[in-house]
Amino acid sequence: MEGFLFLNLNMKNNLFIIAVFIIENVFAVNSINFVGDIMMGRRYYCTTANSYNNNNQGLEDNLCEMNEGFCDGFGSEGIIPSCGSSILFDGVSSYFQDSNVINVGNMESVITDDTSTPHGGYDSCKIVFHSCPEIVQDLVDANFHYLNLGNNHVLDYMESGILNTHAYLDSAGIFFGGAGLDSIEACAPSYVYDENNMIAFLSSSDVNGEDLDDICEPLLTATANSPGFCGTSEENITSQIDFLGDQVDSALIVYQMHTGYEYNFEPNDFRNTYSDYNPFNSQLSQRSIELAHHAVDAGADIVVQHHPHVIQGVELYNNKLIAHSLGNFIFDQNFPETWSSIILNAEYDNFGFNNYNIIPVYLNYYLPQIATGNLGNYILDFLSMKSRELDTFIKVNREENIAEVVLNEPFYSYSKDTTVVLYPDTSGIYMSAPIRLDKRHHIVDIVSELDIQFRLGREIIWMGDFDYHPEVDDCVNKNTYYWNLRTSEISDSISWSGNHSIKMLRSPENTDNALVDNYYCYPIVSNPNEVTVRGFINTSNSNDAKVGIRFYESRCSNPITTEYTDAVDGDSDWLEYYKNISVPEEASYMDLRMVSFPPDSGSSIVHFDDVGIIEWEDWNYNNDILYPNDYYYYQIRSTSEIVNITIEEKSYFYEEDFIVGDINFDGLVNVIDIVIMINIAIGEYEPSNIEFATSDVNEDGAINVLDIVELVNIILSD
Repeated sequence: MEGFLFLNLNMKNNLFIIAVFIIENVFAVNSINFVGDIMMGRRYYCTTANSYNNNNQGLEDNLCEMNEGFCDGFGSEGIIPSCGSSILFDGVSSYFQDSNVINVGNMESVITDDTSTPHGGYDSCKIVFHSCPEIVQDLVDANFHYLNLGNNHVLDYMESGILNTHAYLDSAGIFFGGAGLDSIEACAPSYVYDENNMIAFLSSSDVNGEDLDDICEPLLTATANSPGFCGTSEENITSQIDFLGDQVDSALIVYQMHTGYEYNFEPNDFRNTYSDYNPFNSQLSQRSIELAHHAVDAGADIVVQHHPHVIQGVELYNNKLIAHSLGNFIFDQNFPETWSSIILNAEYDNFGFNNYNIIPVYLNYYLPQIATGNLGNYILDFLSMKSRELDTFIKVNREENIAEVVLNEPFYSYSKDTTVVLYPDTSGIYMSAPIRLDKRHHIVDIVSELDIQFRLGREIIWMGDFDYHPEVDDCVNKNTYYWNLRTSEISDSISWSGNHSIKMLRSPENTDNALVDNYYCYPIVSNPNEVTVRGFINTSNSNDAKVGIRFYESRCSNPITTEYTDAVDGDSDWLEYYKNISVPEEASYMDLRMVSFPPDSGSSIVHFDDVGIIEWEDWNYNNDILYPNDYYYYQIRSTSEIVNITIEEKSYFYEEDFIVGDINFDGLVNVIDIVIMINIAIGEYEPSNIEFATSDVNEDGAINVLDIVELVNIILSD
């Protein structure tokens, strides 16, 4: 029989009395996988389908039948008619097959083959879509247990759409909630059981277009006599949880909300500063933080929010986790910022939720794939920073591309002394090139005996190393890649870092330049005053090879200005080029561009690698730096040409070898180490980095009774 040790510590006459008890471990490790928005229609069938197209309803009416020519006017046949619908889960299915895992998602479309009843506003706004019944078996095969239906697309096909969705899911044995034919059904709980626990799922939405006089949508909130979703309000949240009665204390309560602003990376009210951000803001107000807090205060054990279509931070509030947005999971939006996603795995037992792990996901050609390498870490670092702004800490394992929510900030301190050479700039002072940070650590400060200023920057081009290539079936239409390659290709012949680079070939017979740029541009979300475009270039007989950036007033239209690094001609080995660029005030979007022109004679070969755009914070004037953070670069400016600096950093990981539990480094793990650990736990002794590392047996960033228990187990096992 498995068991664990419990220690009762008592102090008497300045001596510790250690009582050791064996407690039976009767609980299996159970968990819930939460994923974001799911919609398996539209461009999954036809590659350029567009809900704003005047003929959109004609496509909707023929989607499930897939008759010959049904994609005419809407591009070519997409993933589902070309590959079948089961391919949608192939890249992530292994994470959903564990028998101890409950899988939960937000179903952001009705499931129906009856499109005869689109809501009355579709003539004006066209934003109507659905998933076909064939996908239900794929949801079953992917092992989904519960789907939230409470969102702003639940009435795309009115009452018929709700009835059909309920019927298909019910016949497949998939639980659902959040929408119904009246408010009682929409707000009712759904229960999922395992051998030890009852889990109550509750849901609501406040994405009410009608509250903003939106002629595109019907009344979405269910009433006593009309269908829709359960409306989100403090009163409704409290009523839903109170409805559980005596089960409140025995059930684990999962509360899901459809709330927030679409395409906004912050779960706060940004209307005061971004009032004209984009036309997709469709709800009355942005109160997601306050509503989530209220749900926890009312008794929810975890809160998961949807709707922004991009990932937002997670927040620990009163020891309960709130996930403000998981992004899209399976969705056909062609905005590149919606292609990053996560799987949130929340472990639980009879006492509630405890460990939280995060797996990065990327929608590669609209197919969810586990994000690995630099891409996976960029996603996790972004989430880590957004969570830190919510006073929550995320520990990123860069080798495994996985993260966990922890209770403490990074605890190992490091200092790095370095000499930086600066160059004169146009203002008459000196500035360094952008310098890359060691992301195994998180920067805390930069200090110098000289008068310096520094600024920190984050990378916003997450696939600039060209190394993310998960296997994808040949049947998949590959017209939504991160890069517009045009006549260029991704090559594995040479690279600056990693294994791949962009390869451009030009000859005098070519009448135009080679160009690679971002697919459909990127929004400028943090209002930086300045960015830096940068990248490594390798050339053979090149003509005007360079990397640059173009700014736009709107998404990939109304260009404002384009700026490039210095051009590279002839032959050159790998060298980094960069340019600091002021962001035009009217710019809302930008893309990175790599170009080379035909040579006067012979063939030109140009390779680009490790390209990016650094989004800079303002110059630091002794402001506190949050950590963990997503800063990848720093720059120094000063009146001196050469400066010596010290970079102060923190990390969750100790990088030297040590024996776990051997706190006094005598080569043994024994009661002497327990005594030292107890003194550390009660604050009587301040450990060094390595003493902390050897004492933190369970690697949770804290030295406490749990580490003492595990240390005693180590001693007893020996």
